[in-house]
Amino acid sequence: MRTLFSVLVLLSVFAFKNHEVACSANIYLTEMNLVYEHVENRLSISVPGYSPSDVSVTVEGGIITKKSHFHVLKPSYGSREISVKVYVRTRDSILCFVGGQKFRVRPLPKPIPQLGGLPDNGKSWQKGAVVAQNRLIATYGPGFSYNLKTRVGNYKAKVVTSDSTYSFSGENGIVHSGLKHALTQLDSSDMVVFYAIEGLTYLEKDTLRSSLPSIVIPIR
Repeated sequence: MRTLFSVLVLLSVFAFKNHEVACSANIYLTEMNLVYEHVENRLSISVPGYSPSDVSVTVEGGIITKKSHFHVLKPSYGSREISVKVYVRTRDSILCFVGGQKFRVRPLPKPIPQLGGLPDNGKSWQKGAVVAQNRLIATYGPGFSYNLKTRVGNYKAKVVTSDSTYSFSGENGIVHSGLKHALTQLDSSDMVVFYAIEGLTYLEKDTLRSSLPSIVIPIR
């Protein structure tokens, strides 16, 4: 009887050891430090000692898709947090949990508007440089990893001189002929202000509209 009991104990220990997974999953974002809504966020998932074919991933609050060398994580509409859980399949086909990670979902930042090639950095510009620009543009800047197509839609502008203020409105970010002519009349210490700027970000199946900050350009 003792011998049978000892054999059962040994078998139980062996089975436990066979199912035990002494490792943890590596889960991290590859492009940015935050998960953004509306875009496909790249995620690297690996488990030391296991091939990608043995790794399974589940997600709450979004959708995850396996690509060749990474995963793509896309938040569900209205989701504020995504939970990722990773499992591995052992040699005896048992799924074992090896780690998880929660990510807060952030809205996309607003693109930054500027007049043509003139950065909106608060500095004054020569009149010739201002007149040479033909449209307003909006970009996410070099620190944003996702290559999103953006442009400026409608806008309003004021040309402010020492004795008068002239108001204009435009479409598609284009500096039309009337505004261009007013810019040619600017003198030193005058300024042009662009405001009520509509930003358009083109997503896979939708267009995101946002109200962008004003641009103030002093003339030197």
